[in-house]
Amino acid sequence: EVVPHMENPITPSDLLVVPNPNDGIFELHMQDNCIIQSIAVIDALGKTVEATSNRLENNYMQLKLSNTKAGIYVIIVECADGRTLQSRLVVN
Repeated sequence: EVVPHMENPITPSDLLVVPNPNDGIFELHMQDNCIIQSIAVIDALGKTVEATSNRLENNYMQLKLSNTKAGIYVIIVECADGRTLQSRLVVN
């Protein structure tokens, strides 16, 4: 079986959540040059969680989740060039 070549494959290390687990305040570290178009934090029920963000540097973003319960969440970052980065987040 031939595996098609991907020009820009996305790996889990392209989006790091630090610290993880955390208390709802964390940083996103993007390894690649991703100009952020949007950020979504999704809970286990598929609902978007409200978050405030503060750009620290080009590839670093600090987020604070509002009224967050302990659990596992998914963070989805859409880049301006159409790529999507995704990572798992654990809130204590």
